[in-house]
Amino acid sequence: MSNRFTKQLWINIGIIIGGFVVLGIGLSLFGSDITAKSAQVVADKMLIAQRTSSVTNLATLKATAAQADEFFKRMNLFLPVQDQLFSFPQYLTTLGSQHQLIVNVAFQGAPTQPTQTRAGSIGFAVDLTGSLNNIKAFFSDIESRGTKYLVNFDAIDLSAAGDGYHGIINGRVFFQAGPSAQTGQ
Repeated sequence: MSNRFTKQLWINIGIIIGGFVVLGIGLSLFGSDITAKSAQVVADKMLIAQRTSSVTNLATLKATAAQADEFFKRMNLFLPVQDQLFSFPQYLTTLGSQHQLIVNVAFQGAPTQPTQTRAGSIGFAVDLTGSLNNIKAFFSDIESRGTKYLVNFDAIDLSAAGDGYHGIINGRVFFQAGPSAQTGQ
């Protein structure tokens, strides 16, 4: 009887150990599957967050596009058409003489034509001579006066010359499309 008891004991212990081994393998496979699934859930959440952010950005851009278009239309009201830029050199020359400066202005290069989203521009160079205070006042007037010209200075080179200063200024003046270009005629 003790032989039979020992045999039954070993069979039961074997079944219990086998059960634990099967349970361990099952948990291991199930655990790795859970890890893979949780990694997929995290990746999906990140993708949803990115797409939500993209949709939000798109909605914001669409909302501001109308505002930007309205701003561009209003800005064009203040810009001259390209043909009106012929008076720009005379404007700077007259302004320079008001500040006791010798001013020469010339357009440079081909103009960049305006589009529906960007103003056109043409480069210019200004050669001026006079006192430093008069040159400062000249620039101050260009910046502060509500003129019909929108100007951007790209480079300013000033150097002492005798009793005064000599300067070479490169910049761009902006313009809008003419009436025929706006209506498509």
